[in-house]
Amino acid sequence: MIVEPGWTKYDDYTAKDKVLPALEIGDEVAINFQPKEKETNPPKHYTIESLNNYLKNPFKDEKAAASEKEDEDDTEDYKAIFEGLELGTEATRTGIIDNAIRSKYIELKKDVYHILPGGEYLIESLIQMDISMDKYKTSALGQALKKVFHNEMTVEKSVELAKKEIAEVFRETPQNPETDTYNGFYGDEVGACPLCSGKVVKGRYGYGCMNYKEGCKFRINGVICKRVISLSNAKMLLASGKTAKIQGFTSKTGKPFDAALKLEAGKVIFDFS
Repeated sequence: MIVEPGWTKYDDYTAKDKVLPALEIGDEVAINFQPKEKETNPPKHYTIESLNNYLKNPFKDEKAAASEKEDEDDTEDYKAIFEGLELGTEATRTGIIDNAIRSKYIELKKDVYHILPGGEYLIESLIQMDISMDKYKTSALGQALKKVFHNEMTVEKSVELAKKEIAEVFRETPQNPETDTYNGFYGDEVGACPLCSGKVVKGRYGYGCMNYKEGCKFRINGVICKRVISLSNAKMLLASGKTAKIQGFTSKTGKPFDAALKLEAGKVIFDFS
């Protein structure tokens, strides 16, 4: 019997792997914990069948988690959130996958999909540009179209929702004209890649190696800790392996700091020396 809720306010004490022993004051417990070395298996590649099933029901795991909850009222509300959510439609899914194959993001070998260097580069670039393409956002836009079909949402409101998401992707990165130097143009050559000696050029969101299709992952983010990295600093970094001290970085806690950038094992890191 719980007289007064303590940690049970925040944790599910009924779960088998979280039950605490009935300890009393003065009880001794073993604290000589030893680490155990284990290996995890990577997730299996998608097959034609499993990928189609995932696109039809991307929230299968979330629904299963809802079914395990004891509170029936919460369970129904939770399951309703994912009701009818899917990625694409029966008519568009094949085209989406075919486009990914034609763009050389993935390939199909013996009914199994494998990601290609171009696909890895795309994913990494989206992450670095802070562009969210997760299943929640994708399915939400699809659900808006279904609401239009069922007269639960106007076409205009659905279009506004899509426009808002697209505008977020192409939002301009704020720059400080007092501290930012010449940032160059798209396609400007910056220098030689430290990993493969390929050509590094300026892109919309940074500087990347032209050999990314062959698997090279080198890139310099165009904005690091809210500070725009100028073309001159990118050239200096590739030419000498280090920049001069750059002013105007901002930490995650909001504190400003100054530092140089340097290359270490093909990665761009801070240098505070």
